[in-house]
Amino acid sequence: MAICRQTGKELCVHAGGTKTGTSALQNVLEMEREKLRQFGLSYENRCGIKTVHEITSGNGSRLLELLGDRESTDEDLGRLILSYFNGTRRAICSCEGFEDLDQKSWARLVRVASDLGVHLEVIFYVRDVMSYLGSGYDQVIKRHGEYRPFAHWAAQADWNHGIALRRMYAEIPVHNIHVMHYEEGTRSIVEGFLNVFDLDTTFNVEPHYKNAKVNRSLTRRERETLKFVNSVLGETYGRDLSDLLIYSNPNATCEPVFVGNRMNKRILDRFGSDVMWVNATFFNGRDVVSVLPPKKAVDRKETPFKPWNPLERNVSDKLSYIWAINKLGTTKTDVERLTLDKLNTAAMRYGGHTHPDLPDDFNVLAYLAMNPDVLFSGVDPVQHYLVNGRAEGRLYKYGAANSVSAQR
Repeated sequence: MAICRQTGKELCVHAGGTKTGTSALQNVLEMEREKLRQFGLSYENRCGIKTVHEITSGNGSRLLELLGDRESTDEDLGRLILSYFNGTRRAICSCEGFEDLDQKSWARLVRVASDLGVHLEVIFYVRDVMSYLGSGYDQVIKRHGEYRPFAHWAAQADWNHGIALRRMYAEIPVHNIHVMHYEEGTRSIVEGFLNVFDLDTTFNVEPHYKNAKVNRSLTRRERETLKFVNSVLGETYGRDLSDLLIYSNPNATCEPVFVGNRMNKRILDRFGSDVMWVNATFFNGRDVVSVLPPKKAVDRKETPFKPWNPLERNVSDKLSYIWAINKLGTTKTDVERLTLDKLNTAAMRYGGHTHPDLPDDFNVLAYLAMNPDVLFSGVDPVQHYLVNGRAEGRLYKYGAANSVSAQR
């Protein structure tokens, strides 16, 4: 699937898509830029990264910004396009933000490049719908303060890959759009990308660069921890803790979000036709891209967490507690003894209590954590809620307001 050869220059626009390893690929391209030049490929207007784990917008952010500037002229755009070559005939411009370009902007980019004698090609990685949504969910948890259950968030989420491909297809010949399936397991994303330039067998990428994870998704424990922090402390605190967890353990094995059968059906109904169009247009009608994961993954059941034991904390728990102590401006060594151990003891003592007047979703641990005066008073949290907390409208669960029915 090599890029077609013409006498002029060739600009390859890597347009994402989002959540397909774009940052990792961009870091490899920047780290290996000198080696790329030996093969006649330029990667200019770089971000100046220092480590392979950094998160950037890629070297295409300037072009994306100019395309979105209503005051920019075609001459401005033309000069920037030519700056990507730096003496070579072929150049790479990468930014997953191109995924959001409207049809008019794509048309302008094609027209200005053509006027310069620059042939335009696009590389786009497409991801299976449910996999994309799960990764996107983790991203909004990490960066945008999300704390709602996956089903609530996904009900309004879009599969942006299908939308982006339709916009490109309207302005760019289909044989100039190289669509790669992210889930394809025969080669890494770096090898697949270089294959477009016939470099996959001759271009040796440093293993440390090729195998590095950037902006990875979350483990189940990290996901629940961050959702709790977002619900109580807000977006800014969640971002700080997210960075700590990711950078402290960048190669952790991510765990997918659990999705029930009812939600699977809703996703299939919403995006089935879009996936069929992508497969028909870019994969000769083969069932390459899918809506749902393999059946064995769909049928799995989510196992509950083991009861939390202060003496058996995992890495993410320990990092979270250290971060919380430092972030909240205290250096007292007895914070865990007075708070975390007290929470744990109270939760185990009262966790099995039931009462016909309690809301079905009442969470003892959440009630104590979100009402520390109850925690430190030592009173029975169930009785406190029934006698005082309910009338006062106190929160009793993570991540959402109390239900209306529970207030009655």
